[in-house]
Amino acid sequence: MLLAPTILGRPFLAAFLAVLPLWSADAIILDCAHESRVFRETRHFRIFLPPDYESSTLRYPVVYWFHGFGERYNQGPANKEYDRGNDYNGDNIANFVASHDVIVVKPDGYNPRTLNDDYPRPYNIGPVETDRQFPLYFPELVALIDAHYRTIPDREHRATSGLSMGGFMSYWIAGKYPDLVSSASNFMGSCEFLVGPRDFPAEYRHEEMRENYAGVRTRLVTGTRDFIQFYHRQLNQFWTMPTHESEEFDFDHGTPGIAKTLAFHMDAFAAPLPRPEVWSHADVYPGFSVWDWTVESDRKQPGFTSIDSVSRTGFHSTVREWLPGGRVLRDVHLKVTTARLYRKNSRVPVTTIRLRDNFIQREHLFADVEGRLHLDLDGDEYQVRIGRGLVPRSIDTPPLPTAPVSTDFQISDHRTLQIFQHAIEPKTLTLGQGNGDGKANPGEQIAILFPDGDAYRAAELFSDDPCADLTTRISDNWSDYDSVGASAKYTLAKISPTCPSGHIIKMQARALLPNKPNHKIREATIELQVTR
Repeated sequence: MLLAPTILGRPFLAAFLAVLPLWSADAIILDCAHESRVFRETRHFRIFLPPDYESSTLRYPVVYWFHGFGERYNQGPANKEYDRGNDYNGDNIANFVASHDVIVVKPDGYNPRTLNDDYPRPYNIGPVETDRQFPLYFPELVALIDAHYRTIPDREHRATSGLSMGGFMSYWIAGKYPDLVSSASNFMGSCEFLVGPRDFPAEYRHEEMRENYAGVRTRLVTGTRDFIQFYHRQLNQFWTMPTHESEEFDFDHGTPGIAKTLAFHMDAFAAPLPRPEVWSHADVYPGFSVWDWTVESDRKQPGFTSIDSVSRTGFHSTVREWLPGGRVLRDVHLKVTTARLYRKNSRVPVTTIRLRDNFIQREHLFADVEGRLHLDLDGDEYQVRIGRGLVPRSIDTPPLPTAPVSTDFQISDHRTLQIFQHAIEPKTLTLGQGNGDGKANPGEQIAILFPDGDAYRAAELFSDDPCADLTTRISDNWSDYDSVGASAKYTLAKISPTCPSGHIIKMQARALLPNKPNHKIREATIELQVTR
């Protein structure tokens, strides 16, 4: 008989509203419910326990599994059931747990918009329709499981995984909590969704969040016939970290090779990465806590609060509309509280450099009784040096491939043209601001357009030329075309009013060409001559 732990002095099974033991391939499967303080409602989860859990005294690592669209904690996809049974020739969670010392927890992503809403879209992402923030619920669930099951309650023995939308969640949560999770896997998840606070959600793209994963091993499972495969290849091009791996299966969309991926986590538990000495973190929420540091802000608009190159000797900070090069939100107030790194009640020299104009402020701050420093900043880009050391720069953005120079493009400076939207729909649009002469003039805002048949495709632009402000990025959602939830991006570049006539602005231009599920990318080097 399965014994019931206690919670708050009461039987655990009574505190949980429902516990249904099932038996599959000798793994113990419990369907449970609890009252969530974060969500202020009853939440459910399924837990898989090794068959000798009752008689053993072992403690176990835990994998948190996030299900996909149309699923629940106790209901999988038709003909592709991965909890238990004969689908995938029995390659499933229950059979793996039956033969390995590991616990798997499968939380419910159900996100009803109204009472008893039979809504298949989980996790409140893409779009954000309720106040439920599933990443903020994750620490509560972890604490609950650690308190009532024999887990190994540390980050080195905790992981996330998931399918499709759940794969997106696995990566998002692992990147938000690298101090809680040491490995993350993703079965064919979308790479982009609108997420975050209901009043000001932001586009979250995994390819732009690679710096969040210091200390975390990652794995991406892809399929040769998967409808998201193009975006997976793009992600792998950006995620070049040595701790990232990917494996492709001859499959459409599902969880092929689940035992191999769970074995990846077992290997990660056996040889976890250490806490990074230098780390970076960006968050769609206004504030966050990670690695014993806390960042608070009063941001009330879409964007990302970020600190990078963080160590005992300092950090960089900024708040932007999007990453990595979005508009800086200078009016946001930041409060950064360091980890317990300094001698209690000691005076510590701090040098703050505002990078846009190299304004320098030097001061001494007192470490509090815990050895923490408290710094007040705004959303501008700063380098903060603590003590006498230097701030190492850990950001390593993969360079764009150098493309051949092309003259086959148009400049839209308030010109009205046929431009593709939503992948395949030509629309009459007026892009840019200027005199409409099709040239790059100082003070104008322009779009670069590649011809495509009888219409044009607006390009995303990259350049480090100070004459070009590329912080305005537009998203063209392709969900109705390829059912992925991702978008094509294009840039509205602002030419500096002081840019001299005759100056050549060199840019990399990139446009997405629809060809589902294997879209194409057109890339070119653009040389713009500024004229007056």
